[in-house]
Amino acid sequence: MKVDVENTVTKAIEIYLRILGIWPNTSYSLFRILFWIISLVIEQIYQYRYIVMHFYMIEFSDMAQILGSAMSYSIFLTRLLIFWYKRRTFNKILTMIAVDWEKSSDTKFSMLTTKCNAKLSQRFVNITVILYLTAVIFFSSKILVKHADDDIAPNVSTRLLIQEMDLPFDVNRTFVYELVIIVQFLHLLVCANGTGLTNALLVHLILHISGQIDILRKSVMEIFPKKNECSSNHLMEIKKIIKKHQNIIIFAEHIEELYSYIAMVFFISDTVLICFLGFTIVTSIGRPNAAENIIKNFVFYFIVNVEAFLFCFAGEYLSAKSKSIGDAAYDSLWYESDSKHGRTILLLIMKSQNYLTITIGNMANLSLEQFSGVSLFHICFNFQQDINDDGERLGRVFQYEIYSKILVKHADGGIGSNVSTRLLILDMDLPFDANRKFVYESVIIVQFFYLLVCSNAMGLLNALLINLVLHISGQIDILRKSVMEIFPKKGMDSSSRFMVQKIIKKHQKIITFSEHIEDLYSYIAMALFVSDTLVICCLGFSIVASLGRPDALKNIINNLVFYFVMNMEAFIYCFAGEYLSAKSKSIGDAGYGSLWYESSSIDCQIILLLIMRSQNQLAITIGKIMNLSLEQFSSILKASASYMSVLFAMY
Repeated sequence: MKVDVENTVTKAIEIYLRILGIWPNTSYSLFRILFWIISLVIEQIYQYRYIVMHFYMIEFSDMAQILGSAMSYSIFLTRLLIFWYKRRTFNKILTMIAVDWEKSSDTKFSMLTTKCNAKLSQRFVNITVILYLTAVIFFSSKILVKHADDDIAPNVSTRLLIQEMDLPFDVNRTFVYELVIIVQFLHLLVCANGTGLTNALLVHLILHISGQIDILRKSVMEIFPKKNECSSNHLMEIKKIIKKHQNIIIFAEHIEELYSYIAMVFFISDTVLICFLGFTIVTSIGRPNAAENIIKNFVFYFIVNVEAFLFCFAGEYLSAKSKSIGDAAYDSLWYESDSKHGRTILLLIMKSQNYLTITIGNMANLSLEQFSGVSLFHICFNFQQDINDDGERLGRVFQYEIYSKILVKHADGGIGSNVSTRLLILDMDLPFDANRKFVYESVIIVQFFYLLVCSNAMGLLNALLINLVLHISGQIDILRKSVMEIFPKKGMDSSSRFMVQKIIKKHQKIITFSEHIEDLYSYIAMALFVSDTLVICCLGFSIVASLGRPDALKNIINNLVFYFVMNMEAFIYCFAGEYLSAKSKSIGDAGYGSLWYESSSIDCQIILLLIMRSQNQLAITIGKIMNLSLEQFSSILKASASYMSVLFAMY
């Protein structure tokens, strides 16, 4: 059966893929492919020739920017070569999308979900085109400024190009220069949008498969609506569900085949590009042309980071969506079905535990953790100012013990009332004279109570997390006791079967409660993970830097308790995540520790599903990137110590 693949993706993506010769059955596709290969190769030759010829003639920061620009074209050419080589796979993907669109008319929910994801993809494409167009304009802005200067001084011997090249002819002639600039601008615009829209294609495919997973999950949840539903309907629905699940797996494998090596190229190149661009931006600070360099490179730097995040988020989102299939199967009323249907659901859950992923060249899975690795790898430090002797200021954020400093200073102020500057609990540049009598005392009182309320609010938010985790752990203990006592004797009566259903429902409620905790505290944990690492580093540096000074004891007292509190806050979050994971694991241990071996095969099957679901441990994540655990707490301390050693070496 021939399927029409038109209108399976956004029109803008289709137009660009036709221009690049990737779209199936495109007229003169071979000539289009040859055109892009020849044009990109020629451009690369002249770019890298310029780099070789001027390697020792220009500054390293400028060389990093030129090399990063040349690498972008190399990456784009590599991406096109992979797409051309995988055109057959891409054709299969488009065919499957077209089939899914035809089948989506079966139910209202299917049509609504498919259309909603298509509209979301359209919005993303529009944002991508605008973003890359902005980047190209900002990147080319230096030419507009320089060209205006050339009009004032027409005898200039060398003119800047958008892309620095060592061309085999004189570029400085009047019409030749304008022609080269126009060609470079249009070529850069097409290549940049080509890169952006191939990324948008990945988002479109991920959104489409996530919509199909949502349709599958709804079908799984509704597969056992009533006890008295006829088995023939059950059997037909189960067959449809299994076939749809198989199609989703095949679709994900095609995405993996298409984007795996593209992800590997991007993972290597984007790390280098982010480093080059970040270095260029940092080293331009303090120079006469700092604003020009920052404007030119910042949007490009931002886009490269967004591209890295996009790939990693796509892999993470696909894995999370595939995991939800097994969760939906477990949340259905499978325990009210017969053993035959229960075994089918068991196989579905088992297969769902092998998460769908996009790999980096079949070596590692794309995930937000990989994105954090890319971001951390590219950091290039360029300290242009020495750290001054007032190191203790680095730790003066919500310091509890700084009150003693205020009291000592206030006592001195009582003896010498003509003091011009007085310390505040929180240093501020207030729009009025805070040294006047009564005004100073009022500011101190307001700051004290404000700090007291804020610090207690932070502490009680942490205490709320402990309360929630302790509550869910208590519910898990109740569930474990029920599981251990579910098989008191050989053979189960009807009341025992009713207890099994209660246990499964309670387990489902515990999972839902845990997901609510994760939803509430995930991004709070991410903010804490970043901020506490820096605060612990700053406080540790303040304590170490104060050793050997006359006021060492005062500084240590001011910072030590706050240092302890920040470490304790990080430990509380990490311990809460570790404790929740350990408790959820104990449910499966309780299931295996029961007398399941003395029960019937149907009852064993129910316990097996309970054990399998418990293997997906409950967790609190750090912004959906990694799980909170004691191992993460140790990584916070290690990172803080590393940063502190860098600061102390520069001190």
